Amino acid sequence: MAAEAAFIIMDIFFDKYADAVVQCALKINNRDVLSINTEEEDGAFAKLLAAKAKEISGNGSYIQRIENGRIVESYDY
Repeated sequence: MAAEAAFIIMDIFFDKYADAVVQCALKINNRDVLSINTEEEDGAFAKLLAAKAKEISGNGSYIQRIENGRIVESYDY
């Protein structure tokens, strides 16, 4: 039960951190488009950032998965 509560709390912090990145660090505004290059292990956070950017800007975001410095997959989000 405590472990489950800890995961819920971490998800809340993860979500709040993503809000801070999109709103304060990146300062996404209406009509902005976010493009993210990421390794596979950071894909979940990249998707969260893309979703939050889309909520603010009304535009989609792009995620490019990188391996060895090269794009191996691209996603419109």
